[in-house]
Amino acid sequence: ALEVRANRPQGPPGELTQPKRLALLMYLALAEPAGLHSRDRLLALFWPEADGASSRHSLRNALHALRRALGDEVIVTRGEAFVGLDLDRLRCDALELRAHLAAGRLEDAVSLWSGELAPGFHLTGAPDFGHWLDGQRIGLRRAVRAAAWKRANELKGAGQAEVDAVRRAIRLDPGDEPGTRRL
Repeated sequence: ALEVRANRPQGPPGELTQPKRLALLMYLALAEPAGLHSRDRLLALFWPEADGASSRHSLRNALHALRRALGDEVIVTRGEAFVGLDLDRLRCDALELRAHLAAGRLEDAVSLWSGELAPGFHLTGAPDFGHWLDGQRIGLRRAVRAAAWKRANELKGAGQAEVDAVRRAIRLDPGDEPGTRRL
């Protein structure tokens, strides 16, 4: 499940229970290229049917709630046009997974995978966000499967370590017939 935790005794703030705020946080954390994102893009993505004034008001409210929940320093802006997250001030397992993959730490990446990105999460009234999230899910799943098979291939001839790696790859990619035959 999607989980948000805070480093404070009272746990995650209530501001982060609303789906649109969670979706905005996910997008700001995972959208590529990383960094600042156009407010106009965010308005079109999350409030496509709202008029300009209403959507800008909704975005301001959502950002205010994220600031209250995460701390003012986590949300960064450049003028009135761009907004993003200071990724050094938060932890995101999907970003860690991407970093492991980029650095070639295949074992760490595959071990970190615990399942689908934001399983069951859906945002009503924001179809472009839904398409974006589906793309993120597919991309991460493919990357982890590829990493699992690459790791299994690196361990070829290593006995039980290879067998364990192939089993893990098959669990992640059960439709891979050559992998199943290999096992």
